Amino acid sequence: MSIPGMEVGYSPWAPAEDLNDHILRSKLSTGMATGEAHLANPSAHWDILDSDFFQLTDGYMKIRTKGIQRYYYYGRPFAGQSGDVNDKLTSSQFPVFLLFIHRI
Repeated sequence: MSIPGMEVGYSPWAPAEDLNDHILRSKLSTGMATGEAHLANPSAHWDILDSDFFQLTDGYMKIRTKGIQRYYYYGRPFAGQSGDVNDKLTSSQFPVFLLFIHRI
């Protein structure tokens, strides 16, 4: 017997931080951003025996944020120069889980 399920979610608050040290250019960039996250996790559950079952869960999560990235050159030829740029971070994830349970 298969038992379907679904979880959905939303968060209006998703903070993000970003740190990049571009060693070849002697440039350090740090970003701070906030945004939102959406997720959905469909699943199915199969009973094999009274003591055994499988569960398959698929997932989807997308995070979108906006903020400011600050950069600083710490080496030649631009040593000491710095500035700010708009920062936009996006992450999409698609995990899949297969679970087998044996009850003793």
